[in-house]
Amino acid sequence: MAMNVILAVADGSACTETTLSTAVMAAKKVGAQLNVLHVRPDPASMVPVVGEAMSGALVEQMIDSLAQSADKRAEIARTGFQRCCEGKGLNVSFEIVTGAAPDVVGIRGRLADLIAVCRPGGDDVPTQTAVLDAALFDTARPVLIAPSAPPSTLCEHVVIAWNGSIESTRAVAGGMALLRLARRVTILVVGEDDRRLPADSLRAYLDKHGISADTDRIGHEGGPTGKLLVERAVALGGDLLAMGAYGHSRVRELILGGATHHVIANGGIAILMDH
Repeated sequence: MAMNVILAVADGSACTETTLSTAVMAAKKVGAQLNVLHVRPDPASMVPVVGEAMSGALVEQMIDSLAQSADKRAEIARTGFQRCCEGKGLNVSFEIVTGAAPDVVGIRGRLADLIAVCRPGGDDVPTQTAVLDAALFDTARPVLIAPSAPPSTLCEHVVIAWNGSIESTRAVAGGMALLRLARRVTILVVGEDDRRLPADSLRAYLDKHGISADTDRIGHEGGPTGKLLVERAVALGGDLLAMGAYGHSRVRELILGGATHHVIANGGIAILMDH
C-alpha cells in the first residue's frame, strides 16, 4: 500500500520533537503529506474522577491547574511542529482536538496510511501506551514508533523480525512502501521460529516486489526474544525494525512482558509495528 498520508501524534511531552523528526523523515522518504495531531484533554471531563469528596473550590482549583497543564502541552506540541515540520519541503498541517487521546487517535488514524507515535516513557507511560494501543488495534494501520532520540537516518536499512506469523506478515505488507525504498533489507530470524513459513519464502516473495533481502539467523541464547531482536538489528546497522505486535491481548497488557515489551522498551531504533 502506498503511503500518501502520515498522521503524527504530538502529545506535548518531552518526546514530541523526536516523534515529529522521525515522522518528517518518513514523510520525506515516501513523499507523503504529514498531518500532526495534538489531543488536548478536557479538564472538566476529569472532575468526576478527581472531584469525589472534594469541595467546590478545590475542584475548581484542580480544573484550573489541569487547564494550565493542557495549555502548556499544547504549546509544546505547536512549537515542536514549527521547529520540526515547517519549512521542510513537505505538505504539513497541525490540528488541536479536545478529547481523550486514545479515542481520537483510534478514529483519526483510520484515514492515514501510517501513524507515528512516541515510545512510551517517563511519567506519561499510561497515556502514551493507551495511544499506542489505539493506533495498533483500532485503526488497521501500521504504526511507526519513534526511537528515544531523533534518528540520523530512517529506512536506509530495514530489518524484518520474521517468524512466519500473521502479525509479522502484516508488518511486511504494511511497510512495503518503505521496504521498496530501503538501500538494504535484512530478514532476521531467532532460532527456528520461521519453521511455519521459512525466511527463504519471504525472501522470494520480496524479490517478486523488486526488493532484495538477506537473511540473518541468531540463536535463542542471550536473553528474551525482543531484546535479541533489537540488539541484533542495531548491530547490523539497521535504522528501522519491522515486526508484528504479538499476543492475544492489547498492548497495555502486552507491554508488561514478552517480545513486544522488550522491543518497545529499548529506544535505540525506530520500530514499524503492525498487528
